[in-house]
Amino acid sequence: MIETNLLAQKKSFQSTTVMGIDLAKINVKMIILALIILYVPESFLADYFSEQKAEVQTQIDSLTLEIKKISDELEGTDNLRGKLDAFNRKVQELQKKSEQVDKIVKERTNPSKLLEQLAKNTPEDLWLNELRISENKEILILGSSETYKSIGDFMALSNDSPFFGKSLILSDSKTTTENNGGKEYRKEDFEIKGTISVFDPWMQ
Repeated sequence: MIETNLLAQKKSFQSTTVMGIDLAKINVKMIILALIILYVPESFLADYFSEQKAEVQTQIDSLTLEIKKISDELEGTDNLRGKLDAFNRKVQELQKKSEQVDKIVKERTNPSKLLEQLAKNTPEDLWLNELRISENKEILILGSSETYKSIGDFMALSNDSPFFGKSLILSDSKTTTENNGGKEYRKEDFEIKGTISVFDPWMQ
């Protein structure tokens, strides 16, 4: 029996080498791509990169608008913060005034009764120019009179009242002249100091 092998025997592939370069190892696809890039018109490449640049510029413009929007919002926030600060300052001022009123009510430091008493003690030829009351309840009375006697009477009546505890003293006095209607008048300027014992003795 004769058997014949009809299948062709595989022949080993022998790569071709040209000038030391193995052609079997060359990437044909990369060569084709390089040739395409080499012979593509410059106008096509310019258009391609122009489109890429336009896309990037669009993104930049969008981000710029976002930054401006955020800046505007921050500026508005600063203005609002300024208004709130001003409002808070006004509230604090009102709170301080309210606390002062509460303190006056609590300590009964309303000087209305005291002023009424001083007005009653004031002679007709004596007048008060200024009256100061400190937080320490110290009182300073500046005024003028036509005579020293009226100053003495005013001090005596005021010291006898329950407001000052006989603390009023004449701290300064001097004689001055004043021109009124072409005539000169002599007057006695005085300064009285003391301490307030109580603002409203009838509330104690």
